Amino acid sequence: MEKLVVALIGLIGVVIGSIITSIVNSQLKTKEARLRILEKVFDKRVVANEKILEVVKALRTVIPTGHKDSDSNIIAYPAAMESKERLIEFMDSLLSIVNQNSHWLEIDLMRELYFTQDYLVTLSENISDFESNKYPAIGTIVKLDFLDLSYFIEQKTIQFFEKDILKVNIKRTKKHHKYKRKITHERLNKTLLYTKWSEIENIK
Repeated sequence: MEKLVVALIGLIGVVIGSIITSIVNSQLKTKEARLRILEKVFDKRVVANEKILEVVKALRTVIPTGHKDSDSNIIAYPAAMESKERLIEFMDSLLSIVNQNSHWLEIDLMRELYFTQDYLVTLSENISDFESNKYPAIGTIVKLDFLDLSYFIEQKTIQFFEKDILKVNIKRTKKHHKYKRKITHERLNKTLLYTKWSEIENIK
């Protein structure tokens, strides 16, 4: 009888050990599977954010006019303002990049990108009656707007690269991807496009 009890205890121990081992292995596999998913998502997001950094670079690219201001600083304009056609091309390129990568970008960054699009559309519509050769002159006035846009986009992009891969959220947020209209209008009203509009009109 004693031998039977010992045998049963041993058998129970083996069964319990097998169950525990199975549970541990299952948890490890689940963790490994989640990590593999996170790595794939993280890689996609890295590529998407690198594309956005290319947008930052494009916004900051300027063309010198060959003249200097009263402080001997070289006067330049955004490359996107070289002509009406160049501005349209830049807007189309930005739209394409945002649409192709929006699924992998953080909500705060998306809001900055959409604001940039709103600014460019507003700029394009407001100066649509100007001759194409006037665009560089307009660009010298609104150049700092382009630099400001690039700065805010860059800051939001850098925040992603500072995150730990294990803290990356793979779920889509339900928050609105654009700033509220009031915020957009308030920011647009502070741009040089608006505050220097009378000066822009004189170029026409």
